[in-house]
Amino acid sequence: MSFKKYISRYSVYVFLLSLCALSLCYGYHKTIRYKPTSIHQWRQADCWSFAVNYYEENRNFFRPALHFIGESETGNASGEFPIIYYTVAQLWKIFGQKAWIFRGINIFIVFLGLLCLFKLFQKVVQDTHWALMLTLLLFTSPILVFYTNNFISDTPAFGFSLIGAWFFYKFYENQKNKNIWLACLFFLFGALLKVTAAMLFIAVLVIYIVETTGWARFRNSEKLFAKPISHGIPLLTVIVLTFAWYFYSAWYNRQYNGEYFLLGIWPVWRMDYPLINQVTRIINENLIYQFFSIPVIFSTGFMLVFLLVFREKVHKLMLALSLLLTAGGGMYMILWYRVFDVHDYYLLNLLIIVVAVMLTFFLYLRQNHPALLKSVRLKLFFLLFLCFNMYYARVKNEIKYNRRTENSEYSFLNRTNELDYWRWWHWYHETYLIAYESITPYLRSLGIERTDRVISINDPSPNISLALMDQKGVTDFGKSITDSARIAEEIKRGAKYLIINNPDYYQKDFIRPFTGHKLGQYKNLDIFSLKEINLP
Repeated sequence: MSFKKYISRYSVYVFLLSLCALSLCYGYHKTIRYKPTSIHQWRQADCWSFAVNYYEENRNFFRPALHFIGESETGNASGEFPIIYYTVAQLWKIFGQKAWIFRGINIFIVFLGLLCLFKLFQKVVQDTHWALMLTLLLFTSPILVFYTNNFISDTPAFGFSLIGAWFFYKFYENQKNKNIWLACLFFLFGALLKVTAAMLFIAVLVIYIVETTGWARFRNSEKLFAKPISHGIPLLTVIVLTFAWYFYSAWYNRQYNGEYFLLGIWPVWRMDYPLINQVTRIINENLIYQFFSIPVIFSTGFMLVFLLVFREKVHKLMLALSLLLTAGGGMYMILWYRVFDVHDYYLLNLLIIVVAVMLTFFLYLRQNHPALLKSVRLKLFFLLFLCFNMYYARVKNEIKYNRRTENSEYSFLNRTNELDYWRWWHWYHETYLIAYESITPYLRSLGIERTDRVISINDPSPNISLALMDQKGVTDFGKSITDSARIAEEIKRGAKYLIINNPDYYQKDFIRPFTGHKLGQYKNLDIFSLKEINLP
């Protein structure tokens, strides 16, 4: 058997081994054990908090909650569909509360999506080598690399979209109803986890509307949706169930914590010019480098322009999907422009544009220039290009976890302001935050139950300190704790303990009346009892 035939026969195993090898290169075997940490620890802690509350309180699936009790004093809050948080909680009941279980589920979903993408490239390009390299290239996006091994739901939502794309392709091939239903099932999962992951589904929906109204056909001379009613029902099901969940989630939040999670839009027209300019600068100077390396971004742009120029020879359906997704990505940026000040994970689902453009471009090459795809020199050049991007992604990922930012390879691929930020962040994490990850047994030894409300000072997020401690209570989030009246108000609401992570706070006059009954100290964290405080 020739080497080429051997690779093709065992291509799935080769691909999975390549993913595993690349994961080792990215340090997944180390970071998979970490609790929420590094960039966007705030949002990671929210996800962790949902899972912990399901685990500890045996909550009903439709009643998710956070450690931050909020104005309602219940902690009840809702964002994305909590299927992953609930599943993690059930697995924790069997195997124990392990971070690797949570991270592992997200990794599994994304890897399954990448496997489906690999099979899709194989079908479209009809070359296992190109399918392998192109799919692995996607897994060199720094945001995909970092958030795949993480807690935030954007990556599993993207993974479900890729699985949906595979079944939609199978539907395109054989017109079987089961495939459109399976495609829509995974599109639904993606949209429920993160509504912005519905871009591919919306593009398919537009294709359906265009075809059923007679404007165009996308399957040669035949209709793609030959049975408008039976093919339209699964599309309608996705729309109805997605809207149903987000309406419920918004209602649930109004009943309890208010609109903590962003369930609407944050468009550019609600921003003033200085803020627009600031966000634009952040995108250009930071976020774009987290999305992909600049060569990949320019290559994708070149391929899209090329496809437009030679559109007469491009596959009609693939070109339509690429253009719809590109337009959808632009609309998405406009509708949520405000979040791009720091929220790099909002870029994750824009990766579907890169996928569609690459698929379309290489399908064009296969149909019009097949000899080019067989070129050994081109494959070797692309392999070197792939290796560079793997290295780029590894450095971008490692710097988010490694405190030794003086490493020379970091300065090679990272700008000074980025290095300075990560030097500060690792110092801040080790000085003030890391103790929260292991303090829980000590709190219980002091007789503090997880439902005993605490005031956690010097934490601007709702859940970082509380979720890591597994402790109900309040933080500086919402109303900053800057005066005695604020602490007294929380005591009246039932707060029993005060936890401070920074000794500089003892110089503040408003803190002193509440530090007379120290229960204990764990590393940099001081614990005080508030039960003895007599309020007027």
